[in-house]
Amino acid sequence: MKDIEIYCHNTHSKHVYPMGTSLMEISKDLNIELENTVCGAIVNHQVRELSFCVVKPKHVEFFDVAHPDGIRMYIRSLIFILYAAVKEIFPHVSLRIRKGISNGYFCELTGFGRDLTEPDIMLIRKEMQKLIDNDIPFVKKGLLTENAVEHLMKEGLEEKAQLFEQKGHLFTSLYFLNELGNYFYGHLLPSTGYISNFGLELYYDGILLRIPDPGNFKELLNAPKQQKLFEIFQEHKDWAEILDVDTVSNLNEYALQKKGGYIIKISEA
Repeated sequence: MKDIEIYCHNTHSKHVYPMGTSLMEISKDLNIELENTVCGAIVNHQVRELSFCVVKPKHVEFFDVAHPDGIRMYIRSLIFILYAAVKEIFPHVSLRIRKGISNGYFCELTGFGRDLTEPDIMLIRKEMQKLIDNDIPFVKKGLLTENAVEHLMKEGLEEKAQLFEQKGHLFTSLYFLNELGNYFYGHLLPSTGYISNFGLELYYDGILLRIPDPGNFKELLNAPKQQKLFEIFQEHKDWAEILDVDTVSNLNEYALQKKGGYIIKISEA
């Protein structure tokens, strides 16, 4: 088997590995230790997850969950865990991640049929912690787009399915947590066990997903109430629904039908 030379920025040294060695294997072999958990690497100036396998000479710099790209991976993974927990406890409810606010992410549960309560939040939080404790891997799979669309439709993710149909690509990548599939615009952590801290609480008529402070992962970021900003976001949501462009796929449909000018004129009226 052919050997590949890599330069590791963290150790300031060159190393040789068999072609196809993963970043996870390299980080363990080099005993990379950072302030927080190593979760990815910048490879030739591109962000890669630890499952990435090197087949050519590379410049590699490992980063942890506190790195800007690391915290993004952490948040995406945490959102997937929240999605899986909601699916398990409330199968007929749809989770929508609406916006970043109060140093966290505001989430809505549509189709719930009643007001959320503190016991509901506790149930979801308990299920999330169970998934984290089980250290389940996030598996990335490349699928034919038509198969990915079929899977997303089955999961009730019609808007994402419509986006893939509009893109016109032959293949699509989905992440899987057990049998549950979803799409994220960016990489995830290797497994649920990489999540070390999170918060979940009632926030107006939804949920606030709280994330750790990158400077101290043992502490969560403060979550001040931002009522005026929340009201502005809600007004924006209401107008988007009135115009029928509350999703990117709906907006794309107007553009594909040459009706983009109609949306612009109404928006500016």
